[in-house]
Amino acid sequence: RLREMRKERRLLLQEKRNLQDGLDLAWKNLRIFAHVKDELLRELDKTSLEAQEDKKRGQAATKALEDSKLAFEAELQTLKSTHQQEIRDLRDKLTHEVEKRDHIQKAYGKQLSVHQTEQSLMRQRLKDQQALQTRQFEEELEQQVMQITNKAEEDRIVHELALREKILKHEQDRKDLQEVMEGRQYQLKENARQQRERYHAEIERLQSSTNIQLAEYRTELETLQHELKSKFHDLNLAIEVVTEPINLGDIALPQGSQLDLYRVLERDGMGAIRFLLRSIIWDEVMDGFFSAPFGFGVLGSGHGRNRLFQLYSSWRRVLDEDDATSAAETAQPDFDLFQRDQHANLWRCATFSSIRSMIAECDDGNRKETISLYITNKSKVKQDVLNVLSSVTSTVPDGVKRKVDDIVDLAGDLALEAGVHDAHLGLGFPSKGDSVQIRHGFVDCEDEDAIDEVVEEVELVVCPYFYCIGDGNGNFSTLRPIVQGKI
Repeated sequence: RLREMRKERRLLLQEKRNLQDGLDLAWKNLRIFAHVKDELLRELDKTSLEAQEDKKRGQAATKALEDSKLAFEAELQTLKSTHQQEIRDLRDKLTHEVEKRDHIQKAYGKQLSVHQTEQSLMRQRLKDQQALQTRQFEEELEQQVMQITNKAEEDRIVHELALREKILKHEQDRKDLQEVMEGRQYQLKENARQQRERYHAEIERLQSSTNIQLAEYRTELETLQHELKSKFHDLNLAIEVVTEPINLGDIALPQGSQLDLYRVLERDGMGAIRFLLRSIIWDEVMDGFFSAPFGFGVLGSGHGRNRLFQLYSSWRRVLDEDDATSAAETAQPDFDLFQRDQHANLWRCATFSSIRSMIAECDDGNRKETISLYITNKSKVKQDVLNVLSSVTSTVPDGVKRKVDDIVDLAGDLALEAGVHDAHLGLGFPSKGDSVQIRHGFVDCEDEDAIDEVVEEVELVVCPYFYCIGDGNGNFSTLRPIVQGKI
């Protein structure tokens, strides 16, 4: 129906253009008649010019006659001055000539009068002829304009009648089409309402399922965070136990010892030795298991860490086919990649999960290189911690040695957890002289319950700040503190 209506509209537009063409042709004929009128006016002007030229010729003859008269008088004066006698003899002749001249002048005046009369009659005839032709042209033009106007009026009436019929037909078709469209629209609205109800029901079901999954995820996250917090507390507690003077027996700092580089004991006395030992042991733990973020320091800061860097480079080489990556197999990884790329985090978690599984299932008769590096690193860290304790006491008690084993085991597990966990687990260990704000990640080890958020300068890091950033699955920036550090 819409196509038929568009076709009728095109036919109406074509009829309108035809009518416009007829009007243009009529105006063209009017311009032709105007041109003919201009030609006739130009012919009349030409006739007037010829009459003016005849008048000019008569004036020229008069001037010539006057010139003859002047010449004759000059000759007469000459003859009079030179031949007085001849003048008397010729007086009669001169009189005769004068009479003859008068006769000529009268004849010329009569001819001039006749010519002017004829010229006036001719001019009047031309004016009458011009007026007659103008009236005839105007009458013909008026008749043609009247015919064109009548024809245009007839065409307009016919067109209006046809247009009115088409408009009525179009209006009826529009009403019919509107009724059909309203029926379809009602059906579409009804279908949309039913579909909307189904969508709302599905959305409610999905929201309910999502809320359940979110609650389970939050519960799992809280459980995991509680386990991490508990494991870190156990590690810190073990370090506090092995550094308590009462557990070490008689302790003393040997002369020339390099343990107290910042002269803490000189300033605060031997009562601060437990804080000094905790800071040193935590430094050994950081160097042994946390020398690189995201678990890459779990095998130590030397060969073991380089082996993990090589593993990362191999993965990047396979993924990117980058020659520059393969050329530097032990180069430090782009750790920022794990803070923005979900796929990189998936690889990291899977890799360290495999390492943790191998370590958990290992036996002495079937040790792989990674397991050997892990055990070697734990032994090194244990010996480093025992060396620190041995430097302040003559004999390290067996109970303290067992606690050192616990420290190494807990630190190794926590470093593996940093590699396996989806989020970025980290330990904040500021340097001496850095400024930190109390209650924002750290507390004062001598006044842990202080609530004043003051800025203090770091002397010793008694316990690092344990934190978590993001979740590794889209959120890479939200910082969540797990355990506050102590300075």
